[in-house]
Amino acid sequence: MLDTKTWVFNDLDNNLWYFTLDDKNNMSYKIIYSENKWSKENIIDKNVLEFNIFIHNNNIHIAYIKENEVKYCVWEKNQWLGKTLYNCNHKKASEVKIIIIEDNFHVLFILNETNNPTKGTLTHCNFNSEGIYINPLFPMEIFTEVNNHYNLELLNKHDICLFFFESKNKELEVHSCMYNKNIWRNPRKLYSLKGSDIEIFTMNYKNSIHILNLSKEENTYLLEDVCIYSENNIDYHKIHQTNFEVSCPMLMIKEEILWLVWIENNYINYSLFNDKWNSKFQIAPKNLNELILYNSNYINHNNKKITCPKLLGNPYPNIEFILPNKYESNPNPIENILDDNTNNVKTLENQILKLKKSNKTLDKEIVHLKFKLNSKEKQCIELKERLNNSIAKTMASEDKFKNFKKAYMEFPEQMKDLRNQVKESSENLKITEEKNSKLEEKMKNTTDKYTVLQENTKKYENTLSNLNKELSIFKDENKKLLINTNNLTKENSNLKSKLENTLLEKKELTFQLKSLSKDKSVLESKLQNLMENTKILEEKVNSELEDASNKISMINAQKKELILKLNNIDEENIKLKKDLELEINKPILSKIFK
Repeated sequence: MLDTKTWVFNDLDNNLWYFTLDDKNNMSYKIIYSENKWSKENIIDKNVLEFNIFIHNNNIHIAYIKENEVKYCVWEKNQWLGKTLYNCNHKKASEVKIIIIEDNFHVLFILNETNNPTKGTLTHCNFNSEGIYINPLFPMEIFTEVNNHYNLELLNKHDICLFFFESKNKELEVHSCMYNKNIWRNPRKLYSLKGSDIEIFTMNYKNSIHILNLSKEENTYLLEDVCIYSENNIDYHKIHQTNFEVSCPMLMIKEEILWLVWIENNYINYSLFNDKWNSKFQIAPKNLNELILYNSNYINHNNKKITCPKLLGNPYPNIEFILPNKYESNPNPIENILDDNTNNVKTLENQILKLKKSNKTLDKEIVHLKFKLNSKEKQCIELKERLNNSIAKTMASEDKFKNFKKAYMEFPEQMKDLRNQVKESSENLKITEEKNSKLEEKMKNTTDKYTVLQENTKKYENTLSNLNKELSIFKDENKKLLINTNNLTKENSNLKSKLENTLLEKKELTFQLKSLSKDKSVLESKLQNLMENTKILEEKVNSELEDASNKISMINAQKKELILKLNNIDEENIKLKKDLELEINKPILSKIFK
């Protein structure tokens, strides 16, 4: 059986769309129409590494990865329209997924480190008509034994639930994180998985999320279901345990029933969920090795929608999907499991059923205990922090107590010293009293002097207050002067710069003037030559004009003579015409007899 990078889904006209990557990494599509006629293959883009499809409002939206970029395209008005979402800058992107909420497009992908391929960053690209926003969410460990490091589920058509792995103490922890009102909430741990070949698959079904877990521990394969109804209401179901290899597990919803499909021991196995997972039943297809694992959002079967992220089917061009059916003729699943030793199998099945009944309660208790453990662990961490704080406080109080104890032990010796000091001070007091009497007399004299000084100080204080007022006025004036000086300095600097510019301009102008003066002298010499040439030309022109005027006068005289000759000729012509007319008017006989 081949796990290809092929996607299928049905449109509103029940036409099957077929998307695939060929050996040359060309992303192309074909359509099989309801009349079982295939369209020609059309290439969408080249050098594509992987792609993911989401159907929204009957439009096809594709997010895909090329060598150094993440791109997006949509089928709109019978054509593909695309754009680049993110340039990877010599990093590698993988596991791209797309989900759409109203007019906001959410594309998630893992950006792998070039130096360390075991580390990456889950990145969220949110884009709409206003722009593209890139948000690195958190670092992720890349595990070689895991094919799919995270899953997305759309909740209530407004929220996104993200499930991902995190390793801790040789276990893989499954964490969840909610995207609500354009904010990613803090991730929380759900449970841990042991073993290898670990995969998870999710499905939103009847206001709950089912997480299908596949794991392998030693030679035992285990299929489990964790059903999340709310944050505090989680059920655990152990579905199937076997020593045969389990592959291609998938969840699908058909006729409002949640189905689990997997391949085991050359059989396709089915189980349906009805508040609990029923016993499996099997079919043995003839061409199991030729079957293809298709990716999808949904397909139509007998005019009924089947929600299926993955499903099994025959290869192109005779595509037929293998779908589960309800128990019809034979409700006993044991007859389909093995061909021989049916009695032994029945007894084993009965024992397994009994064990399952006893284990179900234990499994539920284990799940609740796991969650209690998680909460207790959190409480323990808080208590440890409180303990550490209290220990630090007690250590500080112990230090204070030690210092106090030392002071208390030294107190009696200090008292003896104080008594001796008191005796000495009493004797000194007598001496000082005598001195004080003398000092009191001196004090009276000094008080009189002090009163005089106070009066003088009051006078000085008044003068000082007046001086302070004058000083404040001077300070204000100084401030104004400083401002003016600052302005003047600025103006001076501006004027200096202007002067420098004008000096430069002056130098340029003087240079230009010198060049112009040189040009002027050259031009003046040229002008003089031109003036002389014009005088010569004028003299020539005047002489030629005189000759021309003489010739014109001669021509005019000749013209007058010719006019007179022409007039005479005209007169002769008139006479000849008259003679001709007279001759013409004479009769012919007169002409003959003449």
